Amino acid sequence: SNPPPLGRLVAAAIMATESKGPSFARRDKLIEIQKKAQERWDKEKCFEQDAPAGVDAKNKHFVTFPYPYMNGMLHLGHTFSLSKTEFSMGYERLKGKHTLWPFGFHCTGMPIQAAADNLRRDIINMYQELYDKEDEKVEEEKKVEEQKKKVEEKEKLLEEVRGKLETERKAREEVEGGKK
Repeated sequence: SNPPPLGRLVAAAIMATESKGPSFARRDKLIEIQKKAQERWDKEKCFEQDAPAGVDAKNKHFVTFPYPYMNGMLHLGHTFSLSKTEFSMGYERLKGKHTLWPFGFHCTGMPIQAAADNLRRDIINMYQELYDKEDEKVEEEKKVEEQKKKVEEKEKLLEEVRGKLETERKAREEVEGGKK
């Protein structure tokens, strides 16, 4: 007997998967395990503790987690950091320590951005004012230099006039002296 053409095999495989649809058996099994674990945790109050008074500092463990900003999507980096803190807490509990793991979310992305923008603007304005004052100072120094040059030119002109007047005076004295 001849094998069926490849096209018929592919079509048969597609039809077989379409009739069954996707399998969710693995997902359903994981959800079942999760529900059982959560029921046990609730029953045994695994994640609930009161802070007893007078606990030795060596018998305490505290972990914090940087709050994820809600102005973006959560990503694998959040999970990575969170899993390290979660592992640490579980491990220390198994060792019998009293643990505290505060956790929460906050929305500060836009306020932080606004504060950063304000800070940037303030810094730019501060330096702009300094540069403006420096520019004013340079302009003032230029004006002073120009005035000094004008005064020097006038003094030079005045010296020339005095020199001419002195020459004229001497010439007159000679003329008057010769008449005597």
